[in-house]
Amino acid sequence: MVVIDAPSDQQPNFWQAFRETARYGEDVKAVIEAVSKKYGSLDWTFVGTSEGSVSAAHAARMLGSEAKGVVLTSSVVTPGRRGRGVEVADVKQIKIPVLWVHHRRDPCPYTPHHRVRSYAEETKTPLVTVTGVGDRRGDPCGAFTEHGFVGMEVKTIKAILSWIHTGVVPPDVSD
Repeated sequence: MVVIDAPSDQQPNFWQAFRETARYGEDVKAVIEAVSKKYGSLDWTFVGTSEGSVSAAHAARMLGSEAKGVVLTSSVVTPGRRGRGVEVADVKQIKIPVLWVHHRRDPCPYTPHHRVRSYAEETKTPLVTVTGVGDRRGDPCGAFTEHGFVGMEVKTIKAILSWIHTGVVPPDVSD
């Protein structure tokens, strides 16, 4: 697993618009090349959660030949202070398999399930809907609510890994 953070010259304000630029694609490609140089040829799948779904979608759009798929979880699909989020037009440009994973009751105002469901339908890409919750607490856009799949993490990760390994869309995730 490789985790990519914001470039040092983009912190602390890693605006979504930067992720649409050729420079962002070049940065991600440089990471892939550096890791591949050290560890050999790898099977890449881009995965992004919430704001990270914006990064993963644009990386997949620009570098689809580098990865076999992209997983967009708790995707930001409503414009906010950091940018416009993932739009259906962005997803239509992705040429590799896309999997959406989203909680039916995600409380974050930037990640409504109905909008993700609509995007999945319009782009003819699969959606795994998660229901159930553990001990929720804190910020509605944080990790300890349905937005972060709290209490459903293991089942959600297993569903994602199943898709990555088999290409078969798993059933919805519930408790």
